[in-house]
Amino acid sequence: MIKKILLCVCLMVMPAGVSLVLANPPSAIELAYDTTAQQLHVKAFHPSDRVDRYYLHRMLVSIDGVLQQEIFFTRQPYPWGMETDVALAAKPGQTISVELFCTQGGSKKEDLLIKAAKTPPKKELVASTN
Repeated sequence: MIKKILLCVCLMVMPAGVSLVLANPPSAIELAYDTTAQQLHVKAFHPSDRVDRYYLHRMLVSIDGVLQQEIFFTRQPYPWGMETDVALAAKPGQTISVELFCTQGGSKKEDLLIKAAKTPPKKELVASTN
């Protein structure tokens, strides 16, 4: 009787354990924002042997916690991950958040604070007395 109970418990727990093993979020996300072009560059590292079955399929892009875009992908372009550009109007002081989701489960989120463009210091004109 104890063997049957243990077998039932193992069968109930095993699918959850397998799905946790397969849930592999991106290992890293790099974000860069071009204020002139108003474009966000996203580079995500997500190794995959089967880029048509096991890939990053969904990306959420938010500014200051407000969803701006939800983008879906049908495959991962590279075995190491993906790169994409997103048209996005953001201002200095705002925070862009990107969250990427894997087809097998798991996600990763990265934030980028948009900094003010650096302006060169003003030069003072000094009158010369000759």
